[in-house]
Amino acid sequence: MTENCRNDFCDQRAEACDTRFVYLEKMSCVKADAVERALSVAKEEMNRRLEGMNGFRKQLEKQTNSFVDKGYYDLEHRNLRAELDLLREWKQIQVGKSSTTNLLAAVSMLLSFIVAVLHFFPGVR
Repeated sequence: MTENCRNDFCDQRAEACDTRFVYLEKMSCVKADAVERALSVAKEEMNRRLEGMNGFRKQLEKQTNSFVDKGYYDLEHRNLRAELDLLREWKQIQVGKSSTTNLLAAVSMLLSFIVAVLHFFPGVR
């Protein structure tokens, strides 16, 4: 009987090992399928993100074409600054001329008044 028990035990153990092997094989197939699906989903998501990034890159390229070069900006800024300085100088000259004109007009009015007084009132002389 001992020999029989050993054979039964070995048969049970072999059957358990076969059952465990079949289970592990199924689980590895399930895991492999899950990994494959996960990779597929990750690949689709990566492609979607890359397309979005490419669209963003194209938009940035369009924007950079509308930017002004710093050297060109600095040159134009200096030119405008020089023109502004010239206009300020011209304004100061015009203000000075206007003041002079006003002064001369006041002096001429005063002289005209004096001449009129002397002309109409000859006895005042």
